[in-house]
Amino acid sequence: MTEPARLGYPNLTLAQLNFSQFTASGRLAPRLIFHVTAQTREKEISARILHLTARIEFNGELFGVGLLFPIGELITHHERQFSLEIQITREELTFIQENFRDHRFSLSLTLSGLMQILDERPLDQRRDGNRSSVGAWDMLPFDHVRWEIGVAQSDWIKNILEPTGFGEYILLNLPLPAPPHRERWQQAIDHLKEAEAQFLLGNDAEVLNRCHAAFETLGRSPAAFEQLFAPISDESKRKDINVLLKQTKGYLNAGRHVNRSGEDVGTFAVDHRDAEFAVGMTKLFLNYLAKLLPSNEKPS
Repeated sequence: MTEPARLGYPNLTLAQLNFSQFTASGRLAPRLIFHVTAQTREKEISARILHLTARIEFNGELFGVGLLFPIGELITHHERQFSLEIQITREELTFIQENFRDHRFSLSLTLSGLMQILDERPLDQRRDGNRSSVGAWDMLPFDHVRWEIGVAQSDWIKNILEPTGFGEYILLNLPLPAPPHRERWQQAIDHLKEAEAQFLLGNDAEVLNRCHAAFETLGRSPAAFEQLFAPISDESKRKDINVLLKQTKGYLNAGRHVNRSGEDVGTFAVDHRDAEFAVGMTKLFLNYLAKLLPSNEKPS
């Protein structure tokens, strides 16, 4: 859950912004829209945000500046809806998508701006120490207010990528089997994560190497994988999927070896398309195998 962004004096919160959700719109000129609510801490306190700028970062990279709308609206102890909008390029969306490593990621916002505060409490009743004028609007600048917003992968795809024209996406849920299976299965997942990391770095041969290692973790012999496919009752289907897996492992293994002739002698015989295909196939197979694994059998 995202913590509120607190506005006020040092060590004294008078108003806060609460994140509710975020969406996107625009295919030619996409923009992110953070939906927020604002409210004051006490019912006797009112506020107006005259200006608010948010510097938005992902993985330490600044990719835009957002503005709060509407400004100058009266804020009371009851929640009021606002939106924080930021223009973003398709290249920036692609960068975030390619660096989306886990099921969630975080966007860092640094807020700065100017607000007015009206505190109608008598001075002798202000136990929080606020010494602003009674019954008069005081100007209050704020700066370096940090706000961390967590984003789930499913929300990113549904609310951001699809509305901005990045196509439709299908999410695969990869179940982790219960103990005693989990340790070895986790090793396969770790290899897959490292393959994705190497893909982002452009180390295409290492991607195939890691994908191959993911399968080797679950079973080094054909008999071991035939055991994983044992729950498939249809013999023809079981045979076909086993052949497909053998061919996939062979493809991954061949891609790890150096060219012996031709213009590319001395280099690995893979390119970025091969690496992308390898990661995709490994994800599909691990997902399929995990859902086949009986609860009482351990991969060998």
